[in-house]
Amino acid sequence: MSENSITQSDFDSFISRFSDYLAKANESKKRGNNDYNPLKAVQNPYNEVNMHSGFIYSLLDTNGEHYQDDLFLSLFLEVLGLKEWFGSTTNAQVRKESNYIDLYIFNDTRHIIIENKIVAGDQQNQIANYIEKVHSNGAENKRVEYENIFVIFLTLHDREPSLNSRTSQDNNLLWEIKGDFLESKEGEKINRVGYKKILYKDEILEWIKSCQSKSGVGNIANLNYALECYKDIVKIITDKKENAMSIVDFFKDSKDFEIAFEIINNSDKIIQELVKKEMCELFDKEKITNWEIEEKGNYLEIFNTLYEQQFFRYKFVLGRISGGKIFGVRLYEENLPKEKGNLPQEISKHQYADTKLEGRWLKGWVSYTFDYCKVKNFKDYFVKNYEIVNKINEEIAKLAKEAKDYQIDS
Repeated sequence: MSENSITQSDFDSFISRFSDYLAKANESKKRGNNDYNPLKAVQNPYNEVNMHSGFIYSLLDTNGEHYQDDLFLSLFLEVLGLKEWFGSTTNAQVRKESNYIDLYIFNDTRHIIIENKIVAGDQQNQIANYIEKVHSNGAENKRVEYENIFVIFLTLHDREPSLNSRTSQDNNLLWEIKGDFLESKEGEKINRVGYKKILYKDEILEWIKSCQSKSGVGNIANLNYALECYKDIVKIITDKKENAMSIVDFFKDSKDFEIAFEIINNSDKIIQELVKKEMCELFDKEKITNWEIEEKGNYLEIFNTLYEQQFFRYKFVLGRISGGKIFGVRLYEENLPKEKGNLPQEISKHQYADTKLEGRWLKGWVSYTFDYCKVKNFKDYFVKNYEIVNKINEEIAKLAKEAKDYQIDS
């Protein structure tokens, strides 16, 4: 422990409480408290086009398979404070990716451009070009006056569209943000379109809740479930999702943080000690003879002692090698005099017991992370490969022109 700030009593208490926490979390999972979401299973929660624009469009579409006509669109405009401005939604249409506009809503008079931003950056002239496209050639190929255009900037993060995005490519006009409007100047003339920035954590969540209310589809089970799934996705990307099983909730005491970081800082050593213990038990239980484990600084070597007198032999290795955390089987050479020639190159090119090599490594080595750090993974890898390693080492001895020339003097 660092500087004796953490006592054995602190550590024992931490382990006891953490064990209780894991037991309760597992019991909670069995009762149905889980993180499963069918939308997350088929799409990345941060996917702008398919997850978010796609789902929002499926609800706003007045001809959608939800068969709720303009209900979701009407509630959406109400949350945004645009219902009165937009007017009738009875014959409104919604398009996705029309002229590259993420979502485009229009009726006979009014036109709404929705630009959706989660992780992607703003493109050059993006907002300005969308405004000009709708102005010059909107829905039904009709010119639309600026006063009938409204731009919605839907964003995960609380930001405005960039200056480059608001600058027109054709005439270099800048659409400046002026409160509830975007304004551009053409000589003495001022063009103005409506503008509103909305956030997933605010307006989108409010809209979903409105859709789930009694005035929405709260009593229609499948639609309500679909909305619940999407609400969960929005909470995930906005860090609003509450998880009763979250491990973060466990760490309320600063001392717990200190102990946790102490464990993390010593994770390599802990893993090695666990592997040593389990491997020794495996050797005894399965009567695997002549195999030993040795610590070599930042890593462990697991090897067959029968081949330790060879200049070249393959061993299992676990730990930090060449800057990475690796578990696998590697060719070792020790104390080789220069006059011994190019046997290492011959060995690395040779195919042993129908086993493929990758340079000096047996194919299948792992650059491991905490996700892999289960002792069972290491044990399974050893059991699968240790007899192959024995055969390789036997063939290495045969490959040497004179066996005695490639053995370390006793």
